[in-house]
Amino acid sequence: HCPTPQLVVCLAGGWYVKTTDGATHELLPGSILFQDNVRQHPSALPGTMRGMHYSGSLHDACDQMIVQLDLPDGPIYNSKHAPPPM
Repeated sequence: HCPTPQLVVCLAGGWYVKTTDGATHELLPGSILFQDNVRQHPSALPGTMRGMHYSGSLHDACDQMIVQLDLPDGPIYNSKHAPPPM
């Protein structure tokens, strides 16, 4: 779990994220991932396995910039209830 919702920006190299539904996503330099798998997320509650993922670098090292968002409450903190994008 991440401590707060965060943005992960791939700066160099590349990495992958494999989700529990079997999908694998590759993130290359310039890719941005919004991560909201905090402990309070409905998919991360005890007894569920829906909020899990596995990740690693594609080749060698992957340089990332992580921007943690201070969102103590509100629709983005629990993105399952976020309003649709405009």
